[in-house]
Amino acid sequence: MIKFFTFSFLFGVLSAIVCFLFFIAEITLNINPLGASKAFGYVLMFAMFFPAIWYFREKQLGGKIHFPQGLLFGSLMNFFACLFNSLLIGLFLTQFNPQVLESHKQESKMFITSMKTDYLKTMSLEAFESGLKSLENITVGDIMWDEFYKRFLILLIFVIIASFIMRRTQYSEEKI
Repeated sequence: MIKFFTFSFLFGVLSAIVCFLFFIAEITLNINPLGASKAFGYVLMFAMFFPAIWYFREKQLGGKIHFPQGLLFGSLMNFFACLFNSLLIGLFLTQFNPQVLESHKQESKMFITSMKTDYLKTMSLEAFESGLKSLENITVGDIMWDEFYKRFLILLIFVIIASFIMRRTQYSEEKI
């Protein structure tokens, strides 16, 4: 059990670092890393599951991994990756560049304002104004929580897929 925890921790931290470097690269390229461009960060984390599960299967489990083992390893790795990624982003937004959050608020306001007529067709003016006001109250903690739970839940689906694809048991080898 210790090796599941240890290796999922190490691969989770590595995955978080890769995603955080992508976050920094987006800032360098003047792309809002808190906006719609986050999707590629999800893909990066997802891509890290395959080599991690493969390495763990080959080097620690003798080339065989059952689905529940892959699911446990991938879920732990996902948890650590999401946790450390959100902590790194929070640290960056509070200590190094708080302007990124302010820019995100401004871009979000401009986007919502540009959609005002469509929004008012389905919702009330009060709801629209409430949405704009809520953007002012976004904190670094909100961003960190959002990064953690959305990424964790979305990637959990891909953990299941990766665990299913990477499983290799005695039974599956006999069928091949």
